[in-house]
Amino acid sequence: MDIEIGDDTFTKMPNILEEIAYRDTWGKGADSFIAMIYERLVLMRDLLAEDGSIYVHLDYRMLHAVRLAMDEVFGPGRFTNEIIWKRSLPHNDPKKFGAIHDTLLYYRKGGDFVFNQQHTGLSDEYIESH
Repeated sequence: MDIEIGDDTFTKMPNILEEIAYRDTWGKGADSFIAMIYERLVLMRDLLAEDGSIYVHLDYRMLHAVRLAMDEVFGPGRFTNEIIWKRSLPHNDPKKFGAIHDTLLYYRKGGDFVFNQQHTGLSDEYIESH
């Protein structure tokens, strides 16, 4: 990745941690994860078309920190939806409520965007009548 600072351009090669960053293990803590994801969000924003959107899938551990990073990168006015994905049934942990869902953060790059309405599992007759 080329990084421009002033009039100079530096090439940053991925280190071994960045090469495995998409695995579910992150050994250097939340701060290094946010630094890594922030760089990628900036790059993705720059690559998106003006009417493009981005969905980021998170669990409860990093949701709030990544949302703040996305607000900074895309702008808080570009936040469009928080989508809850129920992934399991509640469990019987006597010390806390079960972690039963993940979250998708949906941001758009510009003011004009494309949204294709979803009709998963609904019959054509139902869609037409409603």
